[in-house]
Amino acid sequence: MAKAIHFILFTLIIINFQLLMINLSDGTVLSSIDLDKDLKSKESSSSLTSINFESKISEIPIEIQENKDFEKLNIQGKGIRNNPYIIENFNITGSFERLIDIRNTDVYFEIKNNRLNSLSKGLYGIFLANVTHATISNNLIKNSKFHGVVVSSSNVITIENNWITNHTNNGIEIHNSFEITLENNIIYENGNFGIWLRDNVQDVKIFDNTLRRNYNYGLSIGYGYLNENPNCYNNEIERNNFLENNYQSNKSQARDHGKSNIFLNNYWSEWRTPDENENNIVDIPYLIDSFISTNNDSFPLVNRAKLPEIFKSQLLYPKGGENLVKSVIVEWSPALDSMGQSINYTLSLSVDNGLTWDNIAENLVKPRYEWDVTTYSENTVGILKIEAKSLTGVKQVSFSTDSFTINKPGWQILVDDLINSFFLQLVIIVSLLLLVMFLGWFQFKKRIIKDMEISEFIYTFKEKQMRKIYHKLIIGIENVKTELLSTSENLSHLLSYDQAVIANIYPPDIQTEMKSSFKGKSVLILIEIAYQPITKSNTSYLAKILKIPQQTTSDEVKKLYDLKYLKPCVSKETLLDTRKKNYSLTEKGLIFLHLLKESLTTTITKMKREEIYEEIEELS
Repeated sequence: MAKAIHFILFTLIIINFQLLMINLSDGTVLSSIDLDKDLKSKESSSSLTSINFESKISEIPIEIQENKDFEKLNIQGKGIRNNPYIIENFNITGSFERLIDIRNTDVYFEIKNNRLNSLSKGLYGIFLANVTHATISNNLIKNSKFHGVVVSSSNVITIENNWITNHTNNGIEIHNSFEITLENNIIYENGNFGIWLRDNVQDVKIFDNTLRRNYNYGLSIGYGYLNENPNCYNNEIERNNFLENNYQSNKSQARDHGKSNIFLNNYWSEWRTPDENENNIVDIPYLIDSFISTNNDSFPLVNRAKLPEIFKSQLLYPKGGENLVKSVIVEWSPALDSMGQSINYTLSLSVDNGLTWDNIAENLVKPRYEWDVTTYSENTVGILKIEAKSLTGVKQVSFSTDSFTINKPGWQILVDDLINSFFLQLVIIVSLLLLVMFLGWFQFKKRIIKDMEISEFIYTFKEKQMRKIYHKLIIGIENVKTELLSTSENLSHLLSYDQAVIANIYPPDIQTEMKSSFKGKSVLILIEIAYQPITKSNTSYLAKILKIPQQTTSDEVKKLYDLKYLKPCVSKETLLDTRKKNYSLTEKGLIFLHLLKESLTTTITKMKREEIYEEIEELS
């Protein structure tokens, strides 16, 4: 009888936890969850690397060494011309040597819509070697110690519509390659050249790019040594904007140490007159620097070859689905102007799904605004628009991805809170008490336990064992937070989760997995990986310390990895022996541990009540 009562006590807690997970699947804000104060922050950073929940946040760089490695990335595409592999929407920030490193491939692939931010020790943003059939497009690539993009011993490569900036050396470097297209890129404020065609480079087309305020030449072809033959020829440079490059000297903005390279109809910011016949062509050719041959742009443009552009903002909050009350901080990532001009923002609201717009605020200079929504009527449904405008008049617009609600009535909020309150859950628990006693206990005693579910996982442990697990869980949570913070430039989003964000971060299939088939061994392994140092988070060590068969441990780790609760930690040791491959928790794993902590906190509180244990002993 004592064991039956003990089981009922634990089952009440687990039902409470399962209701919590069900609420998460509905996206409901839970008043019963109170994340640690150190996970909350009044203000989050507004840099371009701010979190975007539509993108995939990668804590490790992407490395491809051969064709078959693309399959390991779990990305779309088949690697053929009409269906290439697509590396898309990654936000990679860190001090890695190469953020994206791809070598020895001949399949078709695209790298697009990514944000790549190297920290102090990062050498390259994107590095391609011995590659064919690649496209790099619509990426923001910044802050590498050496070069933004390197193309080595490769051919049939297209680099287009990228923003490449603030690299210590060159924006783009190409060598020993041919049939390369550079088109419509914004390459600016790099520490050496904007583009360097270094050696043995032929048939490169450089069209419609903007190269601005690169410290040395905007474009350099070949080495800078006298009598050196870099073997760079038949390259075409047309309709590009060269703006204030090589600004520390009075030299040309481009250098050509190759041969048979064509410069045509480019705009040179210091060379705009004379144009006596007013045909938009400067009457005097623009001279290109060279040690080897004489080259020039015979028809330099008076006016820019292409208009200024803006790298548009992304609305970070609200994105859609929120209930906004009182005062709300609206945030968006900063826009960038290709001319380096300052940008003003206009924030607007539409309550008719975008047919009409009312301005909330104008001439904002910071990518955030405190919005007072108390003046709007109850249950107002709207979407937001951010318009970024530079001094040159260029505009870019971004929208919230879905509608949100303003000032939901108090009685609706009260009902929502009641539905999610512990008291209503307690009523449900009590109503199921008899069913738990007569069915749950009987079923538990009847079957042979091969793999514990979460309820059985908690039931199995006595108070002392539970406290040891809880102690490991608390330390593990702190370890994971420290590790995540140490490997990312900006994890302010990790310190400002609210319940709505937590609810929305889980895809429905993962919520279903957690509710239906998440096992006790999965939980133990997840806690142990968080608690142990990274060098002891491999399956061999976990199987030994948890006394779980090696194969079972490996299967559970693979499941956690597939569900994106774990990520691999690669070291020289693991390359020699894959059995020693170590793991650490992802942000999703961290959030799951917080939810589990709430359940265990309640469980231990109830277990501490000595009166209950005395009653159990008497009954037994």
